[in-house]
Amino acid sequence: MDFPYSNEVSKKICHIKSSPQQVYLFYGSQGIGKLRAAHGIVRTILNQQMVDDYKEFVHPNLTQLDLIEGKKSISINQVREMSERIWQTSVSRELQKIAIINGIDRISTEGANALLKNLEDSPPQTTFILIASSLDNVLPTIRSRSQLVYFAPVNSSVLQEYLQSNHRLNAKQAAEVAELAHNMPEVAVMLTNNDILEESRELQQEVQKYINGTISQKFLIAKTMHDQRLGNEFVSELSYAIWQQSSILVHGESNQRNSVSNLEKVLQAQTEIIANVSSRTAIENLALQLENN
Repeated sequence: MDFPYSNEVSKKICHIKSSPQQVYLFYGSQGIGKLRAAHGIVRTILNQQMVDDYKEFVHPNLTQLDLIEGKKSISINQVREMSERIWQTSVSRELQKIAIINGIDRISTEGANALLKNLEDSPPQTTFILIASSLDNVLPTIRSRSQLVYFAPVNSSVLQEYLQSNHRLNAKQAAEVAELAHNMPEVAVMLTNNDILEESRELQQEVQKYINGTISQKFLIAKTMHDQRLGNEFVSELSYAIWQQSSILVHGESNQRNSVSNLEKVLQAQTEIIANVSSRTAIENLALQLENN
């Protein structure tokens, strides 16, 4: 069974493979499989076979930019290196050149301006695939030059069928993995590793303790998440848990407003962590805000 995407996304992927244009912007929730889709397109266009780990695929006609670990954004120097590479002679003039920018919503202003020049003036037969988790954080000037491809959430039953067919999980295991992954296919694939699955279970348990615990318990969890370098993962899980609560029928307009307000506070904490604020500080401040709500 092929990797699970929505029907609309699957159709667009097939169309891109058969007739690639200049610029595409893939956007949607993190862990839904955007980068995997980009590499699948690359392999088809470049007439290459599938590889076990798509992230290990390299080719002279492929350039990929990723956010460097420990950095806040994709830099102008990275964009300049990409530009030099795509202007180099191709291994074959018959083959398309492809540039993947994984994290276009995390590119610096200088890097974005340099990229715009490449989008306006690039070698013939060059395709750019830009990948973002948040469309709102992509510059309008880049969005306007791109064909947008929204990666919609995947139906849980489809994901479970994929896990059973491709990863040898039984129905009960597939249902648990899909739930822990919030129906994000790429996350679900990671959770087929038993060690990672157990870590996910423990993380979600900590989230529930944080939601229902005292202020002292919340501060202890903040320290633990910081020490284990799981601050961003913890807040991501917390935002999903709070969102689930706000989506459930809540009696009273006041309770509904409180749920929405709590979600906004969690998302703000996540923004702070991404901006390199100490995860312990962000989670502790969040605990105080939730306590005073």
